Amino acid sequence: MKPKYAIHKAVCGRGLASLLCRAVVLLLACPALVTQGADAEPPALLTAVGNKNLTNVLLTFSEPVAPDSILTTSFELVGTTLPAHQLLITAAVLTTTTNVLLTTAPRIFGVNYTARAHDITDDATNGVGVTSSVPMHAVVELVSLNASSQWAYFQEGRLPAVDWMMLSFDDAGWPRGAPAFYVGFSILPEPVRTTLNLFNPMQTEQVTTYYFRTRFDLPGTPDANSLRLRQLVDDGAVIYVNGTEGYAIGMATNRPIDYTRFANRSVGTAAYEPPLSLPGFALPATNLLPGDNVLAVE
Repeated sequence: MKPKYAIHKAVCGRGLASLLCRAVVLLLACPALVTQGADAEPPALLTAVGNKNLTNVLLTFSEPVAPDSILTTSFELVGTTLPAHQLLITAAVLTTTTNVLLTTAPRIFGVNYTARAHDITDDATNGVGVTSSVPMHAVVELVSLNASSQWAYFQEGRLPAVDWMMLSFDDAGWPRGAPAFYVGFSILPEPVRTTLNLFNPMQTEQVTTYYFRTRFDLPGTPDANSLRLRQLVDDGAVIYVNGTEGYAIGMATNRPIDYTRFANRSVGTAAYEPPLSLPGFALPATNLLPGDNVLAVE
């Protein structure tokens, strides 16, 4: 919270005297007194974000907090969906002036939680705090870029079907593989686990567009979730969630995308976009479904 200030004019007698006979003007200084008003508003809890390890929650407050008010007993994490329960908090650490990292007993996957903070103060509220609460948002890795992630892919140098990106499309005839998918000689930041073909099955044309599909399970309700994406793309891609385009990179804006169209950028060596130090790109979550969903990429 910003401190409040009041400016008071000091009483100085005659502030301005003119000596007309010598045409000299004398200005007597009037100092201003600045006083700081009391900060009557304690810090409020703004956000609570659960880490994907299910045992850490990062809390953010509206202003710097007093370190001596950060205790494990100052916080609660309560499950608001069945089974209703309260998590044991084993540690509360002030990581920045406005952030507190909680360590808890493991959260139950799929349960919604509310975070509460009690009597958290700053240095100017004279030990007076209030209770504030927010719903906890959890970070869940829905689609991993590792050897356990399985994708269906199509590399025949043609459009597989007009509805290839839809949830109802049957990709049983497509081969399966784990990312990263690649053909070439660049060194990627992720191991190449599936090598793609450079030419179509008849070896007559180079493949311009590859198609990929994978399924993921959404915990909780769609209206309480948001999607973020981190990608490893060379050169361009269009990404669909349950058949609806959610994101594109390196591609022209006119639709539909033809399988012979090239990307409008050239990537020398693919890298994570955005970098691992930044949050992922936001995807629309309006067409998410509880349970089974499809992420499709061309």
